[in-house]
Amino acid sequence: MTVQIEQIFTAKAESIQAFLSTVGQGCYIPAYQRAYAWDKDNVDRLVEDVINGLNHLMSRTDAISFLGTLIAIHDTQFVTVKPVYRSEVAQRVMTIIDGQQRITTSVMINV
Repeated sequence: MTVQIEQIFTAKAESIQAFLSTVGQGCYIPAYQRAYAWDKDNVDRLVEDVINGLNHLMSRTDAISFLGTLIAIHDTQFVTVKPVYRSEVAQRVMTIIDGQQRITTSVMINV
């Protein structure tokens, strides 16, 4: 039996806003991930990158800024979420594998 990688793994370009505002979606950070550890310098760099991207948009509406990758698994069977309290779990769970410092910082800035 041959496994077709493209059927298991897909990648898509998406803005942080689009990812975080998907209706019915929640993010789960597994216990094996390191604790939040970004300091002021890391946060300042992310904010500078965002501001730089916004400045580019002012002159070119088709400009894009790369803020790094986020690797997330769409856990359709709720296998990665521990413990599972179904009444408290979003209908679409994205388990964060990589990029959790960046996505957590983005959420904190927006809150």
